[in-house]
Amino acid sequence: MAKPNCAAENAAHLAGRILVAWKLGPGPVLEDELDYASGAAVLDRRDTLEMEKMELLEGAAESLRNGRQGQVRAAVRILEHLAGAGASELSR
Repeated sequence: MAKPNCAAENAAHLAGRILVAWKLGPGPVLEDELDYASGAAVLDRRDTLEMEKMELLEGAAESLRNGRQGQVRAAVRILEHLAGAGASELSR
């Protein structure tokens, strides 16, 4: 499946995509989104807040892929927070 250029996507958008795939359950869609998020850190290096968010997102994606139950719950909460923060920034 072809993905759009990840440079245009921020952590909030990617977190939302992973959450949608997570809710669909295990399978190729979730694996594709986790793989995509792992290579998505193509950012403007001057935006340190977004860089930090991407590091959190990548860690959460890794926890979803390999984590134990407690790590998975924490990863989902982080993704929910990142996605929600993006939604609140858009509403300003």
